[in-house]
Amino acid sequence: MEWYIVIALTAVNLLLLILLLARRSASSEISATERRLREELRDLRKEMADAIKEMNRTLADGQKETVRVAGENQEKLNQALTAAVARLQESNEKKLDQMRQTVDEKLQSTLSQRLDSSFKTVSEQLQQV
Repeated sequence: MEWYIVIALTAVNLLLLILLLARRSASSEISATERRLREELRDLRKEMADAIKEMNRTLADGQKETVRVAGENQEKLNQALTAAVARLQESNEKKLDQMRQTVDEKLQSTLSQRLDSSFKTVSEQLQQV
């Protein structure tokens, strides 16, 4: 049973017991009834204390489970982020290598063209001389 229902029922029982005590006028009836009411009150207090203890245990277990699940999720998130960063670094390194290769090829091509052009010019000038 939920703890708030137990507390509500206990409060209703307490009110009823108090009303019964107030209505009884005969001292012998009052003392017998009072004893019964006291016993019932004691039993109700014990039930309520037990329900509260159980509720506290349930809450503590729930908190422990929440902390455990949060820790596992954090670890999974860290692993996923680490893997994503590693893939990104690898991809960037490949692209950088491709860019270097392209630049090297263009530099080599430009250098070859200029050298060829320079040799051609020098060769023509030598022939003219």
